[in-house]
Amino acid sequence: MRAISLALLTPSAALALHLPLLAVALACAASPIGDDPVDVSSGSEPSPDASADDSSPAAPDAAEAPPLLTRVAGAAGAHPVGRRTLELVDTTRTTPANDTYAGSPERRLVLDVVYPAEAAESDAPVAAGSFPLVIYAHGFMSDRAENTPLLEYLASHGVIVLAPTFPLSNREAPGGSTLSDTINQPGDVRFLLDHALAGDSALAFLKGRVDPQRVGLAGLSLGGLTAALTGFFEGFRDPRVRVIATLAAPLCLLPADAWPADAPPALFVYGTADQIAPYEANARKALESAKAPTLLATVHGGTHVGFAAVAGPIFADMEDPDQIGCAAFKANVGDQTLAGIAAASGFGGEASDAAACPEPCSLSEWPKAMSTAAQADLITLSVGAFLRGHLQGEPDLLDFVRRGLPAQRAEVTIEAKLVDER
Repeated sequence: MRAISLALLTPSAALALHLPLLAVALACAASPIGDDPVDVSSGSEPSPDASADDSSPAAPDAAEAPPLLTRVAGAAGAHPVGRRTLELVDTTRTTPANDTYAGSPERRLVLDVVYPAEAAESDAPVAAGSFPLVIYAHGFMSDRAENTPLLEYLASHGVIVLAPTFPLSNREAPGGSTLSDTINQPGDVRFLLDHALAGDSALAFLKGRVDPQRVGLAGLSLGGLTAALTGFFEGFRDPRVRVIATLAAPLCLLPADAWPADAPPALFVYGTADQIAPYEANARKALESAKAPTLLATVHGGTHVGFAAVAGPIFADMEDPDQIGCAAFKANVGDQTLAGIAAASGFGGEASDAAACPEPCSLSEWPKAMSTAAQADLITLSVGAFLRGHLQGEPDLLDFVRRGLPAQRAEVTIEAKLVDER
């Protein structure tokens, strides 16, 4: 079996590799961030009509209580949601050979376009107006469907979302899923952005509907790394990106001194029970290395697999779904290292301190994990609200992410970095 070095897996990957095992086992988420740094965690979760817990020393004062409740921030918007699945072909860039796959002189991207529509129909016309654009990047051995609820949430609130399946990192890639094509995925994002803004080719139905001043990126795991590279990393960066949000991204691969001073606002979401992109090595480095304005959302008990909404119902009764992800990793891992991947992919070369990244599934203990259903709910409440807050100029939503969410959900802690403290 061809060796793979880093398994940043999602539930669809686990299912693909362990379907017989699972059959037996399972049968029986435009304004700047607010002014002051905050590190807030709540007490017990209040009822939906309760205000933030003022008894905790870290909770906001009653006078500063967040204007939004969890149920309001996470509710669907007024727009009907349309969806189209189509293919774009980049004839200017190649798809490299991959094991038994000979490669191609072009790159083919199948994508879902989820958008505010005139009616809730698959091919309905786009609603009248000019809307923000978000490109969502999926994780390794996954595909564009891993976080559909987030895409539909954004579309219902007037955000156009493109969700591609990348050529060689998806779960059905020719020659097998590979990490080596990561270096090409920021180019895929730029290609899609070019055509969405131009409203041409298969995206002609978006012509005049995308606001070029309101572009955001989001992604899970390897897709989060793709979003980070495209959003602010030298050599990959697209200056049209105004905000990014990542889930469980292996950002320890990036050299700490390479994050630009003019980076766009960012939200990094990590789980403390993540066995594949371990919390301490990735979350702390992301906050310490990133330039302001940056938020770090810590989901206590959150797993890697749990950040894909599709995992919610599949792994709801498992004590730790990352065990499935790690089993798949260990079944496919070779002798490559994270540092080797970073150097070979151009993530920093000799300047990279990726050697400090722990190998996936190498932690000595399995931390206590939260319910995947509860974790899936936090995706929209964090990433969805954050992206809308910036792209739609909704300071109340940003205040909700910073103060309301941790005040109302005990498993979430938010830290803010608003100036460069290095």
